[in-house]
Amino acid sequence: VAKPGQAYVEYIKVSKDYPDDRHRKDAAVSAVVIAQRMVADLGKMPADSLRGTEIGDAEQKLIDAVDNYLAYFPDGEEADVFLMNAGAVYYNHGMYEEARQYYRRLVTDFPLGLRRAAAYRYIMNSYFAEGNFVEAENVAQEIHSVGVDPELLADARTRQAEATFLPLL
Repeated sequence: VAKPGQAYVEYIKVSKDYPDDRHRKDAAVSAVVIAQRMVADLGKMPADSLRGTEIGDAEQKLIDAVDNYLAYFPDGEEADVFLMNAGAVYYNHGMYEEARQYYRRLVTDFPLGLRRAAAYRYIMNSYFAEGNFVEAENVAQEIHSVGVDPELLADARTRQAEATFLPLL
C-alpha cells in the first residue's frame, strides 16, 4: 500500500458504512492490518523503553481499528488476536488498567481460546508491576481455579509466593 494513512481511513469508512457484512469485515480487518504495519514500520523498540511514554499515532490507529472491528464483529475469528494486540500496546506503555480491559474481555469472551493463558499472564503481571500484590494473588488464584495450562499454573504459584512475601520486605 503506497499511502497507508489514506488506505486506513478508507478501510475504516467502508467497515462502518458498507451495507454488505462480508465486505465490511474485510475492510475492518484490513484497517487493523494496515495499522499493525504502520506500528511495525516505526521499528522494533524494546517494550521496556515504551513504558511511561505516550501512545504514538500509529499505535492509536491500531487501537482504534481494533475497537472498530470489535464493535461490528465482537465474535469474529480475529477478535482474540486483535484483543491481544490492543492490550499489548497499552501494556508496553505501562498503561495496565487499559490493557487489562482488553485482556479481561479476551478471557471472558473467549474462554476456550488459544490466547487465554497469555491474557491471564498479562493481567496477573500487570497487577504485579503496579505493586498491587493482592490483585496479583487474586488473579493467580483465579488461574488455579480455571486450570489454564501447566506453565501458567507454575507462574501463578510463583506470583502468589511473591505477592505474599514482597509486601513484608
